[in-house]
Amino acid sequence: MGETVSQARARTDRELATWQAGVVAGVLGGVVMAVLYSVFQPSFLTASVPGIYGLDGASGLVGWTLHVSHAAVLGVAFVAGFEGLADEEWATVTTTVASVAFAILVWGSVVLLLDPLWGGAADGGTGSSLLDVSLVGAAAHLAYGVVVGPVVVALR
Repeated sequence: MGETVSQARARTDRELATWQAGVVAGVLGGVVMAVLYSVFQPSFLTASVPGIYGLDGASGLVGWTLHVSHAAVLGVAFVAGFEGLADEEWATVTTTVASVAFAILVWGSVVLLLDPLWGGAADGGTGSSLLDVSLVGAAAHLAYGVVVGPVVVALR
């Protein structure tokens, strides 16, 4: 069985509000994703993400900042949605499975819904679109979910 919130609290003397745990978990998951993108698909952070905001030619730092900000917001969205479904004791395994499913759902939503709505406009001048149907995109989002679940349980 997975670790519960009570067990996690016994290890730490601090307790964050659920939304705060979502922010921290989202930021950490976003950093892991950004590292993966930086290594395997840097144009995603240097062109695609800044391109969403019309920041063509922006530095990688801008892409990192925007991406990690998105990840923090999605961390809050995850805990808000999961809190409505979960009982008071958030088991690590259950929460991690849910966060992985959420991360893959987000990836699929961006690829299948948002990119077509943007019309591929977020290309950062590269001629490509934000559409990230790739192993890197799947792996990065999977990593996000694997990080977010246990971090939320540890902090909540």
